[in-house]
Amino acid sequence: MPMLNLRDALAIRGAERERLVEADDAVRDVLTSLELGALQDRLDADLIMRASVAVLLAAAARQGLTAYPDLGEAPLAEGLSGLLTEALAHERARAGRAGGSDA
Repeated sequence: MPMLNLRDALAIRGAERERLVEADDAVRDVLTSLELGALQDRLDADLIMRASVAVLLAAAARQGLTAYPDLGEAPLAEGLSGLLTEALAHERARAGRAGGSDA
């Protein structure tokens, strides 16, 4: 079974789409809470936010292993790499539409 790309995932409709939106919201809430908690505790919030990227990628790899158990390691790594590239482009375009910047 080939990996879904971001375009295919974003095209999912119905109750499955609602569940995916809830998951996206939950991840966003966790990251916001993580950053605010670090600031309140006078921790290095920048370090924690940078490290959270690695933690999220590890979680994505773990989910990839679970979702695609018959896919070999190299194809899975290639698929995850492609998803990351696609996600970066998607988020940059989304930020541009919202008036954000990369600076």
